[in-house]
Amino acid sequence: MTDTKAGNGTEVVNMGVSMAPGHPGENPEARRARRAAVRKPTNVGLDQLLGHYLPAMAPAAQVSILHRASGALMFLIGIPFMLYLLSQSITSESSFEVYSAVVHSWLGKLVLLVLIWSFCHHMAAGFRFIVLDMHFLTEKSKAMFSAKVVLAVSLTMTVIFGGLLLLS
Repeated sequence: MTDTKAGNGTEVVNMGVSMAPGHPGENPEARRARRAAVRKPTNVGLDQLLGHYLPAMAPAAQVSILHRASGALMFLIGIPFMLYLLSQSITSESSFEVYSAVVHSWLGKLVLLVLIWSFCHHMAAGFRFIVLDMHFLTEKSKAMFSAKVVLAVSLTMTVIFGGLLLLS
């Protein structure tokens, strides 16, 4: 127990508990209550993210998370799948038939549709992030509007290119 002088000339008693600046004379119970009132970050599972958190987020947050997800999809699924299709299309005539069967199956079209969405969203969100990095559209209302535009553009492009895929 030592008495120390604060910078403003008042006496502060230190009882072995470090006190945060700006809270002179705060007792330990009040400090614990103040710290308990602060929201601490929690880990969110994928099921919670998709089911509860993502739909309730602001459009800018949705665009950011979906930008990361679309990049991961293109890297982890898109590149191997496209390389497989390329190798099947150029090796021989029989392998081209395998390529054609994969592309025209419902599973192949579903994978291609997801990859089309991921490319369209990643490209549109990437342009938005470049514009934001150049310090344009940084006001909250303009940033929210640009996020909604990205979501609309990516879905529109997906419908257009997905329609072309399904008609082929």
